[in-house]
Amino acid sequence: MKSATPLITTPTPISPNYLTSSSKLIDEDLKGSFAETEYRDISYTEMMSYYTPKWVAYAGFVASIFASLSLPCFGFVLSRYIFLLAKLDSPSPPSGVYYARDIWTAIFVALCCAIGMTTYT
Repeated sequence: MKSATPLITTPTPISPNYLTSSSKLIDEDLKGSFAETEYRDISYTEMMSYYTPKWVAYAGFVASIFASLSLPCFGFVLSRYIFLLAKLDSPSPPSGVYYARDIWTAIFVALCCAIGMTTYT
């Protein structure tokens, strides 16, 4: 009678020399490329000399200032707008509230457009 061959075979072990030799090669390659690099301090004027159109760097700086102000302005305008809408819900709204609503709506739309232009351009 023939003996049945097992369906599950044990894997052949990987030699430890293979793992250590390949990792040593990788480590030696990395050490060689980083060991030759020398770093030095550079000044701001030297760093800016690499920018070809300098106005783009300054425009980016100004745009980042406007973008950083967008969230505080959005919170202020939205809170004013919400409190104004709460006044409209009262049985007898005060005079001038409809005009103020139109003004704050225009400011809110303009602010949303400005945030969109500074964020996605």
